[in-house]
Formats: sequence, structure tokens, C-alpha cells
Amino acid sequence: MISVLVAFLAGGGLGAYAWQALGPGFAPAQDPAAAPSDAPGKPASARIEFELGKTTVALGLPPGERPRYLMIAPVVVFSFTDPKVIDGVEKDPLPGAAAVLRDGFVEYLSQLHLREAEGSAGIVRIRSELLRRARALYPENDVREVLLQDFLVQ
Repeated sequence: MISVLVAFLAGGGLGAYAWQALGPGFAPAQDPAAAPSDAPGKPASARIEFELGKTTVALGLPPGERPRYLMIAPVVVFSFTDPKVIDGVEKDPLPGAAAVLRDGFVEYLSQLHLREAEGSAGIVRIRSELLRRARALYPENDVREVLLQDFLVQ
């Protein structure tokens, strides 16, 4: 009981110290990409999502095991600062990007083994590699993230 009381008081003291040190006007750092542009009410960048559709690949397995497959539906998110894209004048800023990205992703995914696709660590590793590949394919553009709409190992 006493240890719970001591922990409670210590936590409250730490919170009070942080409030005084940071001040009541403290605000978390803003993402520079989300900073407002010079024109009021106009975004500084446009977020464009490229849905690549569902892709199914056979996973590498030890000899003698039944086939296993990975079905994945990635979405690559770009951030464009070109005023034509922001204003909606240019509807397709990267023509053919979905096909190029899908090709680069399939090349990697087809080399995966089952153990590399299992669990949350597998998902994180695959998402990280897909992001790295998207940035390598489009280094002049701001690839923000890779989202996984579907991820199924069967």
C-alpha cells in the first residue's frame, strides 16, 4: 500500500515538474510537411495515394512442405509540393507509377521465405523494405509511407 502511494506521489511530482519546465504554452513539434503555405487556407502539399491492388506471391519453403502464399495490397503515399498537383490541375503527377512500383515490389516479395513474413515483425520488415524500394524507384519525389490494406499468409 505504501509503495503504491509513493509511486503515485512521485508520478504527480514528475508531472508538475514537467508542466513548470515546459510551460502551459508548450505544444508538440509540427511536421514540416504539414506546415501551412503562404496562401491562407491552401495546403503546403498534396497527399496522393497509389493503390497497387492485391498481389499474391508464393513464399519460399523448406523442401517437402505444402505451398504457402502471401497476399498483400500495398498503398504508396506520396507528398507533392507542386502547385499544379496541390490545386488539382495535374491529376496524375506520376504516370505509370503504380505499374513501376508493383513491379519493384513483386521482385522483392517473390524472394520471401515463410519465416520472413510471419508475425508482426515480418509485417514491419516487409513494410520497411517496400518503403525503401519505393524511395529508390522515385528518389526525386517525397514517398511518405507504405500502407498495407491487406496482408494474408495462407
